[in-house]
Amino acid sequence: MSEFIQQLINGIALGSIYGLIAVGYTIVYGILGLINFAHGEIYMMGTFSAFLAVQFAKSKFGWEMGFFPALLIGMLGAAVLGVAIERIAYRPLRAKSAVPAVMLGLIGGGAAFMLLGGIMGHAGVHFGNPLALFVSTSVSSSSAVEKVEGAQIPALVSLAVWAMLAFGVYRLSKEKLAQRKKLKAGTLTALLTALGVSLLLQNLGIQMFGATPKSFPPLVEFYPYEFGSIILANQDMLIFGAMVVSMVVLQLIIYKTKIGKAMRAVAVDQDAARLMGVRLDFTISCAFAIGSSLAAIAGVLYAIRYTKIDPLMGALPGAKAFVAAVLGGIGNIPGAVVGGLIMGVTEALVVGYVSSTLRDAFAFGILILILLVKPTGLMGSNQPEKV
Repeated sequence: MSEFIQQLINGIALGSIYGLIAVGYTIVYGILGLINFAHGEIYMMGTFSAFLAVQFAKSKFGWEMGFFPALLIGMLGAAVLGVAIERIAYRPLRAKSAVPAVMLGLIGGGAAFMLLGGIMGHAGVHFGNPLALFVSTSVSSSSAVEKVEGAQIPALVSLAVWAMLAFGVYRLSKEKLAQRKKLKAGTLTALLTALGVSLLLQNLGIQMFGATPKSFPPLVEFYPYEFGSIILANQDMLIFGAMVVSMVVLQLIIYKTKIGKAMRAVAVDQDAARLMGVRLDFTISCAFAIGSSLAAIAGVLYAIRYTKIDPLMGALPGAKAFVAAVLGGIGNIPGAVVGGLIMGVTEALVVGYVSSTLRDAFAFGILILILLVKPTGLMGSNQPEKV
């Protein structure tokens, strides 16, 4: 029985992290009907924002940054990135123009270029990364990014290539708009754009931070509370408490503030909300900022609990959080939290009683099962479509 309770505690802590990430999926889907598959990478970037802030404060000023300042910086970094992604990659889709196809080409080309540069790089230098110098001076000397003589030439070539790509996108977009050929962005276009952004951020993370896992600073020291053979760590309590507080604050924002009312109006009918004076683009940007901030909270809490971070850390948790959102009912915020807790507890029990190698199989098996039995999720509802 004690082992079951221990696994339950571990699962609730892990499920709280999944729930925070899943809420970001749910907020964006509820407003736009878009699955933001780059959300896992926002989770990763928010974590690295906090990591770089802690390293920078320690190396430049000798200041040991605490948990809350690092968390706020991570949230800010993730929010800015989320808004930027919405503005650059997703907003053109809502404009129903031909620009998204060109933008998608830029994203795919950029990802391929970065990947090619990583393969061609030597001695730890990532080809075409003008940010490598900043990162190498901001993090410890053990960083995978090293300064090598002659690295300035690839960086200049990279900047030139990116400048030509940007100019080509501008000209093509201008020509398409001038022709007034309005093309409605379908679901497939939005999906491909989201996947392209995800790949771009993954490769950008590898370029900036290196592929070697980093040790996250111990912002919250591990302190166990022992109840016989059951161990309840202060970090687990912090994770669950942060999730509960975040959900309470989110509910207050949605139901007690003007921007929350605007978000609910946009979720019901965008055109009607616009006619009633709601600033559509601003409201959607706020939704991306809130969802991204929640992902950063999850990322920092995960880093404190599990200590290791890397540029691909968002891929699997992001996928599992998506499963949690579908399990709870995509578009339903309490459902996303419940789905995350179910996912975390299930994963912990599989690790404890079956095999650690099967935890991912069980996680995605839940997705298949829920889609077969109740496609709307546990707390979702059928949404009739207008014809």
